[in-house]
Amino acid sequence: MYEELLKQIKQFSTIVLYRHTNPDFDAYGSQFGLKNWILENFPEKKVYCMGIVESNLYLQETVEDISDFLAIVLDVSDKNRVDGDFLDKAKYIVKIDHHPNVDTYEDFFIGNVKYAATC
Repeated sequence: MYEELLKQIKQFSTIVLYRHTNPDFDAYGSQFGLKNWILENFPEKKVYCMGIVESNLYLQETVEDISDFLAIVLDVSDKNRVDGDFLDKAKYIVKIDHHPNVDTYEDFFIGNVKYAATC
């Protein structure tokens, strides 16, 4: 299961990480935790976190326009709750979640409803 995720991370030079609107600590933790892991293991990658940040705990990243990228959606079962732009321009979408997979919009899914959180 994780081999496919690693394969996709290696394949793309740009990776965009998404989480849900009105984020909680699971959404932030999985998004920023994965960004740090990717950059520690693949420092040549461009990794962006999408979504509106309503506190001063994190700096919001801005991206003018991107294409040909890997999208990793974290902690979002319903596509309507994805926070951020450009998801429709992704070449490949991986969804990682602990909620039931009721809205299938991804190319590859990693999940387990027995987990209390995505991160």
